Amino acid sequence: GIFPGEKLSHQYQGNLADICPVGALTNKDFRFEKRVWYLREQDSLCNGCATGCNITVCHEQGQIFRTMPRRNDAVNKSWMCDPGRMSYKRIGSMDRILRASVDDQQVEISDALDALAKAAGAGKVGVVLGAQETNEANWAMFQLSRGGLSGAKLFSVPGNNPDAVAVPDEMLVSADANPNSAGVNLLAEHGDVGDADALRTALADGVLSTLIILVDDVAARLDVDFASVDTVAYLGTHSNRTAKAAKIVLPVAAHVSQDGTFINKDGRVQRLRRSLHPVGDARPAYAMLDGLGDALGDAPGTSKAQGTFAQMAAEIAGMTGMSYATIGDQGQVLGTGAKVTDSTPDQPTA
Repeated sequence: GIFPGEKLSHQYQGNLADICPVGALTNKDFRFEKRVWYLREQDSLCNGCATGCNITVCHEQGQIFRTMPRRNDAVNKSWMCDPGRMSYKRIGSMDRILRASVDDQQVEISDALDALAKAAGAGKVGVVLGAQETNEANWAMFQLSRGGLSGAKLFSVPGNNPDAVAVPDEMLVSADANPNSAGVNLLAEHGDVGDADALRTALADGVLSTLIILVDDVAARLDVDFASVDTVAYLGTHSNRTAKAAKIVLPVAAHVSQDGTFINKDGRVQRLRRSLHPVGDARPAYAMLDGLGDALGDAPGTSKAQGTFAQMAAEIAGMTGMSYATIGDQGQVLGTGAKVTDSTPDQPTA
């Protein structure tokens, strides 16, 4: 928009179309793309940063056409930033990981899991939790380290991936471009989780034979190539430096293609709800890790999101009494007993 010769330039311009009372202002990205009455809508979360803005995903026939802010007075009120609004485009981008691979050869998921189980069975295993992934996925990894991967060393690597695009500000955009850093930190308080320096030392000392990485682009964050590790396995949504360095790659579902939870920077646990079916052979990371546990002979029981969250709530002190029902549409702060009514259906058809 133009006002007396001045160009409007900031990262919240998309909100103008949302609040225009007559529809005169529209977003170019959505204009003439789809009749709104054909769209299905599902409540979800933006995964662009640690704020965890509440959004509505507008989709039809397996394609997202737009995302819009959803009212939550405790998080983003009725607003969202433009990079977050446009981030849905990357979900269907050409760099999506659609199939499993071993040594750059496409294989079935079961074959890749068997290969990883064989490598991990030799011991000297490290696992890296993912601030880009759900609490349920990180819990599945945590449980594996106590079961089928007993003795595995746990790590987390803070920092942003190179593809983070939003500019931090004092309104909504956090400098932390991960949606679930707080969830990883919560697990780190619950168990023995090494930091980035600990992982660097382990790599330098050559004490890891197998390294399993959950979604985060650890190779780029640490600027390493994992030369000392025999088998690197990457569970991810998009190709990146870590995926290219991995011997085994497993496709996992994007955040809009799964149920689960994130914890935002203020300690609010919030729900993701599936809007689309996963593409290709991808499946939610918690389910993929349950499959790995099965291949190892000790599945952690994390094939379903709600049951996985129940496991966490039963053990993590800050989550005591929490469930998907109590989290509801508006989220629930760690350590509280407040309940919110959930009025959104769980499993729409894409």
